[in-house]
Amino acid sequence: MLRVDKVDFRDRTRYALTVVEANGRRRPANVYAFRLHDEFMVVRNTGGDGLLRKVRYDAVERIVTAAPVPAGEQLAIPEAMLQASFWADRESCVAYGSSPARGK
Repeated sequence: MLRVDKVDFRDRTRYALTVVEANGRRRPANVYAFRLHDEFMVVRNTGGDGLLRKVRYDAVERIVTAAPVPAGEQLAIPEAMLQASFWADRESCVAYGSSPARGK
C-alpha cells in the first residue's frame, strides 16, 4: 500500500488525513502539525479530544486537505513538548494552552 512520507508534510499546517490503525482499520483525522521529526510528527487533534499525538508517517494513507496556518493564528506549546526525546515513550499527551488574545 502506498503511503505518504515526511516530504509530503509541513509544520504549522492543518491537515485532514486518512490514518490506518494497527488493526488495519482506516479512520479520518483532523490535525494541526506542530513539528516534523524523521519518523513521526507531533500533532494536535483539531476535532474531538484535542490531545497532542505522535503520528507516524507510515500510518498516514493519504492527505485529504492541507491548509497552511497564517502566522497570527498558529498554535503554540512549550518547545520541550515538541522534542523527539519527549515522544520516545509516548503516543499522546494532554496539553492545555491559554491566550489572552483568544479569550481563554
